[in-house]
Amino acid sequence: MKRILVCVFSETGNTMKVGEAIRDEAAKLDCSVDLKALALFDPSSLGDYDVAFIGSTCHSSSLAQPVLDLLTKLPENKGLQVVGFVTHSTWGPSKDAHRQSLFARWAGNCQPAFETACAEKGVGFLGFFGCMGAPNPGIETFIQNTIMPEAEEWEEYIEEARKHPTDQDLLNARTFTREILEIP
Repeated sequence: MKRILVCVFSETGNTMKVGEAIRDEAAKLDCSVDLKALALFDPSSLGDYDVAFIGSTCHSSSLAQPVLDLLTKLPENKGLQVVGFVTHSTWGPSKDAHRQSLFARWAGNCQPAFETACAEKGVGFLGFFGCMGAPNPGIETFIQNTIMPEAEEWEEYIEEARKHPTDQDLLNARTFTREILEIP
């Protein structure tokens, strides 16, 4: 039986919702699963798990500092495998050049941060999941004043952003979990 950790840094509850979906799906796959808020997690126990799903909010295009700090504590070459997931307050990857540019600026360094940390420790990196999460009021103000001052673009964005993570986002997280953990 695989031992799975779902460790989450969540400020508004968005990332925790995704973590809960991951936990629920992993439990269906006959895994032993622990869901931990990062603030309550002892990094010295990382080596007790086969797979660690590590979740973060997106800060300034990368992972939140507490998650970056956790990644420095990954046990070197101990058989642990890592899966990263984030919520971000931007459009997801898109074919639209403007939205793609916004994604790259707001969330583009999240996956590379996981990959780099795992490579430095010799830890297997199994994959990455990201979805939009509703921004908190302070971030809304920043986005509106700094990034999307044009009223039409702002209104379209905020109407959509406040809905996330949606049921579809959580279903996508469950599907992703199944793909990562299922043994053929």
